[in-house]
Amino acid sequence: MIIQWYILTIQNAHSIALAGANIAATKVFFDNAWNDGYNNISFAGGHYSVNVQTIDVARQIVKITSVGTFGTGEFAETHKVEVKLQPSSFSRFGYFSNSRANWQFNYLVGK
Repeated sequence: MIIQWYILTIQNAHSIALAGANIAATKVFFDNAWNDGYNNISFAGGHYSVNVQTIDVARQIVKITSVGTFGTGEFAETHKVEVKLQPSSFSRFGYFSNSRANWQFNYLVGK
């Protein structure tokens, strides 16, 4: 029984850390200059803190570190999640630019 409780506590800490990383990633997605992070935000019976830092300015790589904690006192468990985000290269769509994309662009602007 204690082992099940311990596993559940670890899973909850992990889930809270993932939620913090997901919330921060959404914030970065809509505002790539955002790097405030979060400190000690209550969530699902625990809390999370998130650090956001730009690790490569030229390639716009952002690292999100989220730490989730579940439980209190000596029974608290902490889990850390790190995520690296980078904008997708538009050149991956270069194959379409010779025909379909131009037609769609012209269609959208009404030419």
